[in-house]
Amino acid sequence: MATSKIVCDLCNKEFAYDCLLLKHLSRKFPCYSNKPSEKATLSDNRLTIQNQAEIIKSQGLTIKHQASIIDDRSVKKYSCDICSKRFCNKKECENHADKCSGCHILQCSTCKKEFKNANAKYYHKKYVDCEPIQQEPTYPPGCNIDNSITNNITHNTTNNFMLNWSDEQYAHVTSKEIANLITKKCQDHPVQFFTEFPRLAHRERHANVKCTNLRGQHMDVYEDGKFSKVSSMPILDEATRRMCHRVDDAYNEDEQAFKRCRPTTEAIINMEDVINDSGDKQKSIHYTKVMGLERRTARTEIMAATKAGLYTS
Repeated sequence: MATSKIVCDLCNKEFAYDCLLLKHLSRKFPCYSNKPSEKATLSDNRLTIQNQAEIIKSQGLTIKHQASIIDDRSVKKYSCDICSKRFCNKKECENHADKCSGCHILQCSTCKKEFKNANAKYYHKKYVDCEPIQQEPTYPPGCNIDNSITNNITHNTTNNFMLNWSDEQYAHVTSKEIANLITKKCQDHPVQFFTEFPRLAHRERHANVKCTNLRGQHMDVYEDGKFSKVSSMPILDEATRRMCHRVDDAYNEDEQAFKRCRPTTEAIINMEDVINDSGDKQKSIHYTKVMGLERRTARTEIMAATKAGLYTS
């Protein structure tokens, strides 16, 4: 038995059941392809235009009501006690709390520093030996502490602990440490020495030079109890020269230690002439080839390697 179809007066689309027409009329974007006729009348199994408008309104209220019910069901009732992140499900909250460190996903859990992307965080955790943030001591109520005395003690301790950059000669790095560094990490790529040596040398009380932005033009240099922003190029020039001098001194102190890496060591020592753009050019060309560099770009690549070694994110 054939059933009469129901037609939408707005777009003339046909439907087999009333529920399909109601669903059609309650869409977010209703149909207005055909203007309804004011004199249009429908049979008993059809809806009038006025009824359709009322259905649209009622369906709109129903949709809003259902949305409010969904929102009520999606209220995040459970929160993490460490980072205050909220969850809808108690089990998810418990699983999160088991491994929560109180840090953002792009934040270092040790020094609490935040990063713009995951690559920056990965580089920081792999290459930077960061230290936890030192919190100021808390005193019970009613305990009066002379801040001037505390500040003076802290200031003096800092001055005694950190070595000024102007006094840095890398004498604390032994000949064997330098020889092992060149032998193990710099034989295949000798220019890597200018990246690895600063990471070895600038630690603890010798961390007196810091590069916090590889694209920046300034570096943090420690002098007389405080860090100051200084143009990076003079610092890189001086740091590279001092590294060459220290390798030269270490080579003279213990030639036997450099027996396995003598050609590379001699090339590193002679990079001072490349940096200063002085000395015998033929000799410089020979040693730049040993370093795996070209004469015209050797200075730039050495400076970039040194800057990467001084980088602390």
